[in-house]
Amino acid sequence: MNAKAVTCFLLFGLSACMTTEADPGADAEWTNEVVERPDFDQSSEATRMAEAACREALATRLARPVGDTRVEYVLDSEAGLGVWMSARGVEGQWTCQSDAAGNVAGLGEASVP
Repeated sequence: MNAKAVTCFLLFGLSACMTTEADPGADAEWTNEVVERPDFDQSSEATRMAEAACREALATRLARPVGDTRVEYVLDSEAGLGVWMSARGVEGQWTCQSDAAGNVAGLGEASVP
């Protein structure tokens, strides 16, 4: 895991929890599946429940369907899983902290690396 990713994960608790207005026309070709994930992505079968729970939490926060969210990448640590996501028509990324069972501990906006 690179230093920038570790720093982002450790600073998760300092993320602001703000609501961002969506621009429905901003991402006409947006898809909820990421074509290529970064090399440091740690997504696996073991993280799927956390990813689904985090997507649901983001969809609820934005009052949007789950299909309007996608996981960009996942980082695993002793503290739990960090799940970075984006949403259709919303600029920026969101980060979610969860355990492998899908118990979400926090959700906030994150800076895009």
